[in-house]
Amino acid sequence: MAKANTPKTTHLTTKVAGVTIEIDKKTWSDESVSCNVTLSVAKAELVSIYGIRIVEGKKGKFLSMPARKGSDGNYYSHAYIADEDVYKAILETVTE
Repeated sequence: MAKANTPKTTHLTTKVAGVTIEIDKKTWSDESVSCNVTLSVAKAELVSIYGIRIVEGKKGKFLSMPARKGSDGNYYSHAYIADEDVYKAILETVTE
């Protein structure tokens, strides 16, 4: 029986603009990285996003949000981090 591809998981926490960001970073055997992110304010969980991938693009690393393929063949994200400071904090914490 083949061994399952089990990622190394690291729990990370950071805070920006009053938002606590909890990240479960998963590093896979092929060196790819994904993460699950939970955003909270004053212990009230606001949102959890599962399946964010860290992708190396032409302009550097970015967060690839969970998406589905539309009937037109394009992919559309299910989640979007509107606050630039929160987005940068997640990316910087995961890629450190």
